[in-house]
Amino acid sequence: MSDLTVAKTIAKQMGGTRKLSMFVGATSFGGEENALSFRFKGSKKANMVKVTLTPLDLYKVEFSKIVKYEQKEIATFDGIYCDGLIDLFEKTTGLYLNF
Repeated sequence: MSDLTVAKTIAKQMGGTRKLSMFVGATSFGGEENALSFRFKGSKKANMVKVTLTPLDLYKVEFSKIVKYEQKEIATFDGIYCDGLIDLFEKTTGLYLNF
């Protein structure tokens, strides 16, 4: 069984899985050793995000669009601090995680 501490921390930094589910319809949460990915609804730009912790203790954030069985990369951002995850998500997707 793998350790999903990093994935849980990323989810918490983005408001928690419950808030993500309520605000953007987040589903299909997937945790890896150093990453969290999930699908979401409501954005015409992207519908999936993967947040990966890098060795520099910063994040790489990859947005993509999945249509049928095809995944198309939309945007990738490197060197993101934890307090910038929500803002980056909102600006890139047009969806909001805060009131």
